[in-house]
Amino acid sequence: MISIITITKNNISGLQKTLESVKKHRLDTEEIEHIVIDGLSTDGTKEYLEKCDNIKYISKRDSGIYEAMNRGIDVSNGCAIIFLNAGDLLCEEVNLHEIAKTINYKEKIHCFRCRLRYEEDEYVAPSSYHDKKIKISEIVHQSIICPKYILVENKFNEMLPVSADSEWKIKVLNKYGAVYREEILTEFELGGVSSSASLKSTIKYLKQSSNFQEKVKHVVKFFLRQIIGQKKMYRLIFSKKYIRYTKQ
Repeated sequence: MISIITITKNNISGLQKTLESVKKHRLDTEEIEHIVIDGLSTDGTKEYLEKCDNIKYISKRDSGIYEAMNRGIDVSNGCAIIFLNAGDLLCEEVNLHEIAKTINYKEKIHCFRCRLRYEEDEYVAPSSYHDKKIKISEIVHQSIICPKYILVENKFNEMLPVSADSEWKIKVLNKYGAVYREEILTEFELGGVSSSASLKSTIKYLKQSSNFQEKVKHVVKFFLRQIIGQKKMYRLIFSKKYIRYTKQ
């Protein structure tokens, strides 16, 4: 079984999109479990979840997204886990049932490709995993299927409220390695907690991250946001390596 864990707080519209995308993959199967960890939303999220079928949810105060992610790990029943937060989508063209049946996801970390989305723009990484030159920083956390035992042994550092997923990714992929897949598994909504445009968030990240290259990239992104804006910043940094589509 694969457990999909969704973290949400006061984002009911994004949550609804995520649940609908997962629902299409869960029809007539017990191989996929969906867990929603809600940080005591006040926008009607709990009332909405109470009406949803086949969803396990917890609505409880937490210290931040990484405590919620660790909470999801603890209550999951799957042999492997995908984190798909409110607003993120499972791609329709991917057959998650076949992935669950045919890959050794119980023992190996599997990294897939991902579509990145900001407003009407979508970015797709070119097919390049085969050359084995992928940088860990280019792997999107939501496109990783990770064995539960690895997550249990390597939980997210709740003392790093902004950068714990980046630190986790570097640590775990360097330690365990991964199988790299060409399929586009998920669609990730840019502009979340770890990509916040605020000076306070940037300073927090610099204090927390131990990776020099990640610090430099974060500072560059901060100044680009201030000078040209978030949308143009994404268009600039993704222009060389990613294919951009604009929804009409």
